[in-house]
Amino acid sequence: MSASLRRRVAVPIVLGLTTLVATAGALFHRAQQRALQDQRDADLAAMDAFVRSKLRSEAFLLEAVLRTLAVNETLQEPFRTGDRTALLDEAGPIFEDLRANHRITHLYFSDLDRVNVLRVHRPEQFGDTIPRQTTLDAERTGQVARGVEVGRLRGLTTLRVVLPWVVDGERVGYLGL
Repeated sequence: MSASLRRRVAVPIVLGLTTLVATAGALFHRAQQRALQDQRDADLAAMDAFVRSKLRSEAFLLEAVLRTLAVNETLQEPFRTGDRTALLDEAGPIFEDLRANHRITHLYFSDLDRVNVLRVHRPEQFGDTIPRQTTLDAERTGQVARGVEVGRLRGLTTLRVVLPWVVDGERVGYLGL
C-alpha cells in the first residue's frame, strides 16, 4: 500500500476516531454534570424538608409554652390590671428559665391594640405598637400565628409564635415568644 493511499485512509480514520472520542467524552462529562446537579437538587430538597420540619416542631413547642403561660393566673391578674411591675416579677423568673434551658430569647405581652405592655427580655422598652406579621395574623384570625421574621434592630431571622390571650372566654391581648 502506498504512502498516499495510507494517508488518504488513515487521516479520515484518525479524524473519525478523534471525533468519536471527543463526542463520547463530552457526553460523559455532560452526564456527570447532570448527575451532580441532580444530587445537589436532591440535597437541597432534603435540607429544605429538614428545616421546615424543624421549624414546625419548634413552633409547636413554643405554642405549648404560650398556652401554658396563658392559663397561669399569676400572669393574668397583673396583665389585666396593668401592673407591669407585678407582671415582670411573675414573668421574669419564667422567662429566665426558658432562656437558660430552651434558647427562648423573647417574651412579649401586648394588649388588644397590639401595644406592647411588657417585653420581659427588655422591660424598659414598651408602649409601641407591634407591627409584626405574626401578631397581625393572630389579631386577624384569633388563632395562634407562627412565622419566621427578621428582627428590626439586628436583622436576625427569628421564629416567632403569637397566641391570642383569652381569659374567661374573652380575648385580653397577645402573648409572643
